[in-house]
Amino acid sequence: MGACVGKQKRSSEDQEGGELLLSADGNSVSGSNEVLAETLSSARFGASLEVAPLPANGQARGPGSHWESVPLHAAAGSRLDDGPDPATLRCTLEEKQRLEVGCTSTITIKITDQNLDPCSVTCMADLRSLVANTLTECSVVSTDEPGTYKVTCTPQIRGRHNLSISVNSFVVKRSPFYLFVNYPPQLLKKPVRVIEGLGSPHAVTITKTSEIVVSEWDMNRISTFTEHGRKIREFGCTGRGEGEFIYPWGVASDEEFIYVADSFNNRIQKFTCGGRFVKEVGSLGNNPGQFNVPTTIRLNKENQLYVCDTNNRRIQILDDQLKYVSCFGSRGTAPGQFWTPQSLAFDVKGNVFIADHKNNNIQVFTPKGEFMYQFGGKGSKEGKLNGPIGVCIDHNDLVYVTEWENYRVSIFDTSGNFVTSFGSKGAKPGQFSHPSGVAIDRDGFVYVCDYDARNGCVQVF
Repeated sequence: MGACVGKQKRSSEDQEGGELLLSADGNSVSGSNEVLAETLSSARFGASLEVAPLPANGQARGPGSHWESVPLHAAAGSRLDDGPDPATLRCTLEEKQRLEVGCTSTITIKITDQNLDPCSVTCMADLRSLVANTLTECSVVSTDEPGTYKVTCTPQIRGRHNLSISVNSFVVKRSPFYLFVNYPPQLLKKPVRVIEGLGSPHAVTITKTSEIVVSEWDMNRISTFTEHGRKIREFGCTGRGEGEFIYPWGVASDEEFIYVADSFNNRIQKFTCGGRFVKEVGSLGNNPGQFNVPTTIRLNKENQLYVCDTNNRRIQILDDQLKYVSCFGSRGTAPGQFWTPQSLAFDVKGNVFIADHKNNNIQVFTPKGEFMYQFGGKGSKEGKLNGPIGVCIDHNDLVYVTEWENYRVSIFDTSGNFVTSFGSKGAKPGQFSHPSGVAIDRDGFVYVCDYDARNGCVQVF
């Protein structure tokens, strides 16, 4: 028999009554209340139901009985014991190491009661992959600080995970926590697949539905692929009319639309995800809302569109209707100035990381455009950059920078500390002709555009 669903509250006449039990698979209950059993069996994982205890005589209780709300996803084999009511507890994530496949990591959590006082209890942790729906075994150890625990685990699958903390089979409030597991960056040597036959791909983005959108510079078109590399559609042709391009560069997407930086037409075009033209904004110039070779574009969490206005040496910010909001940057080589800003990305705090191709650095700004710090500098040694042209940031705040002249992808943390790099000059898998745009999907796969007019491709690591 499986886990105890809830702590029974009995009246004086049924203190010796039996417990209603949920099996380990979460799909059956014991007892004679067939209606309740059917209801539990049809409930979806993670739901809560009002569950009545069974009295000693095995008969379902009548109207007016006390019912108690409990979660269905109780840990198999556990039963409630005396102590704080688990329903009043809450959990916070205090500290975590970067999680990587095959590496043991420690996560610090804190459990408090309804008054936010630290609470010492016996708790369990489950790390579940949202990719493969498998569990990673975790150990929980208390610390010298009341209510604080160390959760240790060794995940085996990259991508999205949920960390659930439970006390007496109840998942504690504010849990589960969304965590991300990286593939060890040092092992990113060869691609797992390659999307071939592209005409000088310059940028790539991943839609909310996991479609891969690529701008083909020389072909003046946008191509869309499944996550496995099968082509779905393409749109665009050479020209200056609606839906036409002259050297499209940056691409970005939200739930409904695809945005394209039409570089030599000096405008931003907006399309449905199916490729139907919606609107355009921009013309050649340096006034607000005008552009001089726009390149990379990215959407932030507020759905504002940040545009690398490259030859104007600035970043422009547009709202979701493509109306001008603000801009920052000026021409120069000093901190906070640009020479050729060609890519940008956001960290989890919304800070903006700008790849300046000619200044050979990554400059970091607040969301409002206030300069914070920079890293890089021209060179080929570790931590140096030569022609940075693409940048993106993964779910654990690792910064990936493509280097046009070093034929590699360098990886940093958000403070600018070098982590590792991969790639070299060549035509073999894992080598590059000229790495350009870079993007990361929801499961941590890294997509790198290899710009080549004859055999351009996107390599997936």
